Formats: sequence, structure tokens, C-alpha cells
Amino acid sequence: MTWLTFGVDHALWGMNAFGYHLTNIPLHAASPALFCHGQTGALAGDRGDLGSAIAHFERVVALRPGNVHHRRNLGLALLKAGRPAEAATQLELILAREPTDADTPSRLGWPSPS
Repeated sequence: MTWLTFGVDHALWGMNAFGYHLTNIPLHAASPALFCHGQTGALAGDRGDLGSAIAHFERVVALRPGNVHHRRNLGLALLKAGRPAEAATQLELILAREPTDADTPSRLGWPSPS
């Protein structure tokens, strides 16, 4: 991620340090938001408030779509809420990103990979 942002910064700003700082501030600001939404979703799920948990997990997944951990939490909350088709979509996206994941196939009712 670091190298990717450096490449984008260089393409946008050249060697202007001010531009790098403009890019860096929103990236650092987003990190606590991700943590808070993820933790709040987990706490809501633990309390049985699946609607709130799903909303928070959806927000985290929208901000970091490649993060398998957050997508797994969303999928599990959707399963618990009785929304298996939506959960399957999330879990299948995990398998597309991590085909050797051992837990996700069983959550989908598939045999585990050998």
C-alpha cells in the first residue's frame, strides 16, 4: 500500500512535499474510522443488534473492499440475520480473493478444500 500511494503521489505531485501531505492526511484520518466501525459492528453483533452490526460492517467493507477480515464479519452477520443469499455473496468474494481459505467453504455449506 505504501508503494502504491507513493506512486500515485509522485504521478500527481512530482517531488512537491506539500502534495504528499495532502494525500497522507485523509489516509491517516480514515484508519481510525475503519477501526471504530469494525469494533462497533462487533459489539453490536455481540449484543444481538444484527441490523446495526451489518450497517457498520457494510461501511467498513465499502471503505476497504479488499479486507477479507471485515468482509467475513459482514458475511457472518448476514448469516445470523437470516440473509443467506447476501452472506453467500460476501463469502464467495472472500474465496475469490483467498481461494485456500479453509473456513469459508464450510460456512457456505461446501466441502473444505483438500
